[in-house]
Amino acid sequence: MKNLKAKLLRRYKARDLGPIGFYLGIRILRDRPNRSLCMTMDSYVDRLVDEYHLTDAPKADNPLPKTALNLTKREDKADDNLTNQYQSLVAKLLYPTSIIRCDLSWHVNFMARFANNPTEEQLSLLKHMLRYYKGTAALGIKYQGDYKDANMDNPTHTIGLKAYSDSAHSDNDERKSSSGYVITMAGGVASYKSYRQRLVTLSSTESEYIAMTYAAKEIHWVQRLFKRYSGVYFYAMLVASIGIIIHAVGYFIRNFDVSNSPGIEITMACGGGMLMITGQSVVLWSRLHLISPGKRDMWLLWMILADCIIVQGGATTLFAGSNSPHPKIWLKIYAKCEIFQVTWFVFQECL
Repeated sequence: MKNLKAKLLRRYKARDLGPIGFYLGIRILRDRPNRSLCMTMDSYVDRLVDEYHLTDAPKADNPLPKTALNLTKREDKADDNLTNQYQSLVAKLLYPTSIIRCDLSWHVNFMARFANNPTEEQLSLLKHMLRYYKGTAALGIKYQGDYKDANMDNPTHTIGLKAYSDSAHSDNDERKSSSGYVITMAGGVASYKSYRQRLVTLSSTESEYIAMTYAAKEIHWVQRLFKRYSGVYFYAMLVASIGIIIHAVGYFIRNFDVSNSPGIEITMACGGGMLMITGQSVVLWSRLHLISPGKRDMWLLWMILADCIIVQGGATTLFAGSNSPHPKIWLKIYAKCEIFQVTWFVFQECL
């Protein structure tokens, strides 16, 4: 890190302000001896409270009163000044909910539904929410470097990746369900979202499944973020992808007469094909344990490698011969070899 900062300071006009304390309205508190990091937005909320002259206003006990659930859309046209005030305050409340305050994500998103044509009552409810922000400005997210999962039989230091999802079936006029998920890591919130589903569900079970689907996709992304690129699956997929490119380029050169050298065409087309077919076969082999737990037979891997060397290697030799000045004898053998190659490959994939 020191070397990186030194290079940046040499290249750009900048100053080293030391350990980070504030960033885009976020207060960052580090406790290195205890390996913890806290993030709050109290200074941002304080500025917002001052801007709307609510410094002396009483703190609210809840984000929104129950009467807010009965709000309906305004039928007549709202005043432009009222609309601008409402939209401005909604945007300023959305910022902390998109970074730190996941507990208020649903409430702000709910009030944002009326941003196009708000009423005075709805604006007062936004200010009620701001008074709740004022009373809970010190709340934030804390990450623990030595986090231990208390639910484990033998708690050990772990990243502690957990996920929760929920939905409320048809809780609005459009009969679309509201959903949300939260993913925690190292004892703190890492990712979250509150949203209205795009389609009308027929049951609470269906809306729950949709909520879990979005949560599962986010979990998959988080896992990939921390996953090292290694293992048979990754390298087999890499080899197959490279083979597809080489194979395609070889046939492009052959079909459009880009080169006058048959050797280049044949080497790229056949070599790429060998990498592509073998790589895809090994990818399937590496996933075999997903459908048959505990099973990933080595004899099948040897069969894939034998297919690469014997069958595909032999076919490549015959293909090269069929493009020689005397192709007839090679073409007869190559036609039979193709049948044998396809039969072998089908049998191998069936296994």
